[in-house]
Amino acid sequence: GCFPMDLEQTVPLTPKAVGPLAPVIPDNLCNLSEGLVGEIMQGLREKRYARIVALVGAGISVAAGVPDFRSPGGLYDQLRSQGFEHPMQVFTSDFLRDNPESFYKVFSQIRTEHLSPTQSHYFLRLLHDQGCLLRCYTQNI
Repeated sequence: GCFPMDLEQTVPLTPKAVGPLAPVIPDNLCNLSEGLVGEIMQGLREKRYARIVALVGAGISVAAGVPDFRSPGGLYDQLRSQGFEHPMQVFTSDFLRDNPESFYKVFSQIRTEHLSPTQSHYFLRLLHDQGCLLRCYTQNI
């Protein structure tokens, strides 16, 4: 089955110790018994949802401290102020090949090893670990 019957006892949970998502999910993830969230969780418990498609945006990562790219003051604006006329080109293989020093300088500004996953990331991981996550579509770069 997709989800354990005692879902409230597993979310928050300790994900399988795999890679950077191994830390414990905070106790205040969300109330899993009220409103729409409660209905969804009940459907997961009853195994009504076995092939889940998640559609997520940059907001789940921005909340963790990952730089925003497109909004005013975001990474693209910062790159323009550093002299990059077309900041999106920085993220191409041609730019890496032609300007490796500049490429790695930019990437050193957006490293994420020090950041922690958000509750949304943990929930997606839970869906994956339970075998329910069919696809995760994101606009994140």
